[in-house]
Amino acid sequence: VPTGIQGGFLTRGNAFLQGSLAEATIRLLDGGTSLEIESSSIRSIERDFDQDSPTKAGMIVELTNGEILRGELSRPFLSIVWEGTPLDIPVESLLAFQSPSTVTRE
Repeated sequence: VPTGIQGGFLTRGNAFLQGSLAEATIRLLDGGTSLEIESSSIRSIERDFDQDSPTKAGMIVELTNGEILRGELSRPFLSIVWEGTPLDIPVESLLAFQSPSTVTRE
């Protein structure tokens, strides 16, 4: 996610959408475990490009408390708010997300 921006989504093709998560929670799948995570507790999401990752859709989720979670988002689309409008983006296109509420000022 570009520096100095109020948070948002980086997608394939280097497209950036300034916005926030639309849903109150997201569900992350890690093997046989399903975790429901409050969107307000998410600092960032990044695609996991680790070659040892068992899935192509792996994500690294950093929470505001510093905890790091790895897994797949449960739905094929992620609901976001972009320019005040709800929008679903394909999870396969998502490269990174940074919460607007956790952007630090320099």
